[in-house]
Amino acid sequence: MSDLSIGLSGLDVALKAIATVGNNIANAATPGYHRQEIDVAPMPSDSGAALEVGNGAQVLGVRRLIDRVLEAEIFRQQPLLGQAEEELSVLQAVEGVLADLSAEGAGPALDRFFAALRELVAQPEDASLRTQAIWAADALAAQFRNLAEALAALDRSLDVEIAGALDQANGLALRIADLNAQLQATYYRRPDNNVLDMRDQAVLDLARLVGIETQDAAGGAITVRAAGTALVTLASTAALEAGLTPDGRTAVGVEGSGIFDAQVTGGRLGALLALKNDILPAVRQALDAVAREVIFRINREHAQAVGTAGSFTRLVSRAAADDLAEWDAPLAAGTIYVRVINAATGAAARYAVAVDPESADPAESTLAGIAGQFDAIDGLRASVSGGRMTLQADTGYRFDFLPALLPDPAAVNMTGTARPTISGLYTGSATQVFTARAVGSGEVGVTDGLAVEVLDAGGSVVATLSVGLGYAAGDVLDIGDGIRAAFSRGSLVVGDSFTILAPAEADASGFLAAAELNAFFTGNSAASMQVSADLRDAPERLATALTPAATDNRGARRMADVADTAAETLGGLTIGDAYRSLAADVGRQVAVRSARVEALQQSNRLLTAQRDEATGVDINEEAAKLIIFQQLFQSMAKYLATVRQTNETLFDIV
Repeated sequence: MSDLSIGLSGLDVALKAIATVGNNIANAATPGYHRQEIDVAPMPSDSGAALEVGNGAQVLGVRRLIDRVLEAEIFRQQPLLGQAEEELSVLQAVEGVLADLSAEGAGPALDRFFAALRELVAQPEDASLRTQAIWAADALAAQFRNLAEALAALDRSLDVEIAGALDQANGLALRIADLNAQLQATYYRRPDNNVLDMRDQAVLDLARLVGIETQDAAGGAITVRAAGTALVTLASTAALEAGLTPDGRTAVGVEGSGIFDAQVTGGRLGALLALKNDILPAVRQALDAVAREVIFRINREHAQAVGTAGSFTRLVSRAAADDLAEWDAPLAAGTIYVRVINAATGAAARYAVAVDPESADPAESTLAGIAGQFDAIDGLRASVSGGRMTLQADTGYRFDFLPALLPDPAAVNMTGTARPTISGLYTGSATQVFTARAVGSGEVGVTDGLAVEVLDAGGSVVATLSVGLGYAAGDVLDIGDGIRAAFSRGSLVVGDSFTILAPAEADASGFLAAAELNAFFTGNSAASMQVSADLRDAPERLATALTPAATDNRGARRMADVADTAAETLGGLTIGDAYRSLAADVGRQVAVRSARVEALQQSNRLLTAQRDEATGVDINEEAAKLIIFQQLFQSMAKYLATVRQTNETLFDIV
């Protein structure tokens, strides 16, 4: 090769090196760009030449500097970081919804409601305190509805985010396929490093969106699998779309296939699906559980009490399925005790209505059957229309569900002339039927040693009442557990007996609360919770009393005590503790993910810094190289000028 060719080869090397440096500097801030260097080698000498001085230099190619180990670790962390960041963002929003950062939060609203009930316990007949309690209940219900709506709005926003993430994923898949095609077109002649960088950056961006697997293919292309399908196969793609699985979970599948997989993990999309299908529903279910516990527990106590307005002439239930097994309420087998009162005489009779959601007898397991039992009671009518049961007292009658003891014994087998009168409110934990029997014969208040024994259902003596010499007829004697008895003048004959029905509660089945009969709240979730319209319109119906006179505070006390009672449905927590536990649990999830995001971000920063140091562009270094290659160009130009001058001189000599 001539000396002129050697000079031209040097100029070519210098020009290509300068172009490579310029490309590096131009892409110094381009995400995913890797520094490029030219591979320079000497040209082989002419074979057989007398003097082998070399033939200059040649550019074998342009190398893309890349650390495969670092790149693989950065790629591995992208789905983890994308998922953690998205979950943290949404959970922080949930935490903000649940946090009681002001006096208007649900936690303080719960405290104010039960505080209002406690004030009512002190003065149950105070009309202003009744109104205050109803206002506090209304504020509490509004808080639960607001929380439910905020969570529902977050849920709706997740649908939008999922659709957006899928659009981005599909767009990146198309870009990867297009770049694959470009690489395959030139790869074996001259791999385009810039296209490789663009393709690898698109893959990295896709990994941040969803967990993917890649595999090298011919011609520098790759295949990409995501969401259980081949998303990119060389230059072709399969678009993804969201849909529902048979069990109602949001999932991802190939567009138009109708087959969806909810087990997508990794990246923003994995986080969004986890939030949509598991994390947010768990929060909403926990909130609904607290709201339902408030509704049901308060309604259960309220249904068995009366307000200053007294007993009822008409009650209407909520609309519900006829089959009690289909009700979304904690119903159990039990007995409802209803009192029917003759308004003219004040005489009251207690009747039992059997409820058993699992019974094969429709009289006990259907709404129509329960209505039929009520309708068979003297002085009371019941009917069902549109899923609502109406209880209507006959003219001249009223009814209620007070557990207070009836003055007349349940069954009397007495031949003497003395008559017992029962009073009080049974405080035992389980409904009992007590039997009282005369021990000896004689005159009440006269015969020495005359007594009445009271036995429980098991036959054990629980009290012995002295009604002989020294007893004043009509004096009230304590049997225990809130039950009292008095005896009129007259005789008792040994063996005379009577029974006392002592209900622990008027409804052991929960039917009244579930049907919203004489309810404080309506609804069965945080979103539907409201104060009963009847109660808002007539505060005197706020049921504070458990005795017919409606002057006691025991109904209000039982409702207030709900605040301090552990609930099995809430994991053994009280209502207030369950709500605070819900908020705290979300806070813990935020803390865990925050720490995870921080750790992943720190690791990603360190890995990126190592990659940039090894394969990134340092403008100062590139500027220094530019000077070297510029000097090389200038030197080769001077060399060529010298060769030309020398050749001209030789030609002149010749």
